[in-house]
Parts: sequence; C-alpha cells; structure tokens
Amino acid sequence: MRVDGRISRRRPLFGEILVSEGRVTQGQLEEALSTQEEERLYLGEILEGMGLIGPDDIRHALEIQKRWDRLYGSADG
Repeated sequence: MRVDGRISRRRPLFGEILVSEGRVTQGQLEEALSTQEEERLYLGEILEGMGLIGPDDIRHALEIQKRWDRLYGSADG
C-alpha cells in the first residue's frame, strides 16, 4: 500500500483498503469507525449496514490483507 508516495511495510487496514480502492470515502469510513467504537461490530458489517459496500467488497479487502501477509508476513508477528 502506498502512503505519501512510499510503500508502507505496515499491513493495510481494512478501511484504508476500501478508501484506496474507491469503495468508500474517508468521511464514510470515519463515520463507520465512530459507530464501531459504540457498537463493537466488525467494520465491514457496519459499512454493509450503511449500504456502502457488499459481501464482495468485504472479501476483496480481506484478500488484499491475506496477500500482504503472504508477501510480508503476518501482522501479528
């Protein structure tokens, strides 16, 4: 994932992927993250409940994270 023109070695966050892929806006992500703090649901569930993404979008973002883990190692160590 690119950050300020550089490739980051940090695993891309689910919401960052959706924004960078044009699936949601930064504002929509921030709204969903605010909801997540209150409701303790998965971000994908919240965004889907808001009608912004569907199951295919969730799978796509998770697949990007899995590919990153295969290339650079798991985010957990």
